[in-house]
Amino acid sequence: MGSTEDHGTGSVQKTDGEAQAVQQPGTNRASAEYIISRIANIQYHQSPVLSHKTFCEILLDNGFCVTGESAPADPANFNEAFGRKLAYDNAFRHLWPLFGFLICEDRYHDNAA
Repeated sequence: MGSTEDHGTGSVQKTDGEAQAVQQPGTNRASAEYIISRIANIQYHQSPVLSHKTFCEILLDNGFCVTGESAPADPANFNEAFGRKLAYDNAFRHLWPLFGFLICEDRYHDNAA
């Protein structure tokens, strides 16, 4: 999928831009662009118990899945589109450390060889 469609609120891109600004030359980092390129599918679901709660499932191309959720404190404030954006951001934030782990693992194996 690697969708460039903006599923989130823009905070992921802002965080990525800030990280890029302080990245030292010659170093590796997990970029939002790369992570997005690995997304195979995105699904949204409303909770059957709390109709104002939104779940987002992000499936990666290797079959790994992360989930995110959102819900307003007051159900009267529920907005489906905004709930999806917040749930996506929440799910996407679970991906940063996983892709960071891959960078560290590659560096470890490169230094061990």
